[in-house]
Amino acid sequence: MNNIINIYCIGICMLQTAYGGNDQVFEKKESSRFSEEKEEISSPAKSFSVEEKQALFYYINKEFINRFRLISDYYLKKSKESGKVSDFLDFSDRFWVVGLKDIMEKNMKSSWFKKLPVFYKKQLEMQYEELTKLTQSHGNKVPPGIVEELFNTTYSFSRSDYLKNLKEYGFKNNNDFFSEFSNYNLSIAEEAASSVFSKISYRENTNYLNSKVFLEIAKILEKKLREGKCRPLEKMFSELKRMALQENAEAQYSLGMCYFYGWGCQKNIEKARDWLKKSADQLDKKAEKALEQLFSNETI
Repeated sequence: MNNIINIYCIGICMLQTAYGGNDQVFEKKESSRFSEEKEEISSPAKSFSVEEKQALFYYINKEFINRFRLISDYYLKKSKESGKVSDFLDFSDRFWVVGLKDIMEKNMKSSWFKKLPVFYKKQLEMQYEELTKLTQSHGNKVPPGIVEELFNTTYSFSRSDYLKNLKEYGFKNNNDFFSEFSNYNLSIAEEAASSVFSKISYRENTNYLNSKVFLEIAKILEKKLREGKCRPLEKMFSELKRMALQENAEAQYSLGMCYFYGWGCQKNIEKARDWLKKSADQLDKKAEKALEQLFSNETI
């Protein structure tokens, strides 16, 4: 029975782990030097384009999938070793550096990476650079504190700048940011744990059970991403419309483009023209150009 509770809790804990805010799995003794700032922020000064939102959604979810697979591989490796049970992730193991570097190499070659917002892409590039240095300068053991922070997808040498950028887009902190773009949530951890418990004997090696839970989480996320269950474009469209109704010129432009192309809604040229005009009336240059091309029957 203890094994069941243990696996179940670890699955749920990974919500915080993936967001970079979990103390239990990492066995932290004190707050990270990159701890999140919690104060409230004012209305966003900037907004992501539709293309940037789509890129963030697919890139971040793919990153979650790959990292859950990496955790699964770690526990599978542990299950084949001496039989010692470990509910914690030993970040001094070189396994993490090599695994994270491989994940980043693959993800940075994707078409989505090129479309990410510049500030976020910069953080990922810095993270990859640090991982490369670690693989070249250490043996089987590496500094666990550094790797632990690298496991957080927003590790950087300019954390304050990164948080400042998030706030400019209306996010209080990193957790807030990932909540917006990730498919992962507690119900997925519960679903994965339940699925594993129904198929595998509770007497199995705990590390083996851990491996199966995290692999199941990865598979569920992969299926959702493949089938578009979260419908990210509809979510983006809803948010754009809310902001457009608040007279945000950039949101009005983006909403017009959504109607024109049918992104997250039914294609509607008349509504596209109306929202582009509202944006142009506020002197948005992109909207003015789009209107000119639209009325001359050119592709925007």
